[in-house]
Amino acid sequence: MTVQRITIRLSKAVALAAPDEAYLVSNCYSESTAKSIFEEIVVPLEDREQQWERVVAAQANHRNCRFFNNKKEYQDWLDKALHG
Repeated sequence: MTVQRITIRLSKAVALAAPDEAYLVSNCYSESTAKSIFEEIVVPLEDREQQWERVVAAQANHRNCRFFNNKKEYQDWLDKALHG
């Protein structure tokens, strides 16, 4: 699986259409921890409703997010964004 890294508003339709095993990261970060308010591997379709509930609980719904191929790709991107 190869995911084209994009930034998109996280609607339920986007969450349900995301490719399995992509790494989903909210673009909203906690002021107290400086970490994304939501980041998870996209689960199989049969478990997406429960994942969507976690997205909503984290208040990451309808906010910008990014999809990566895996957590390492995200961490590399974040390190480059923070440290150049």
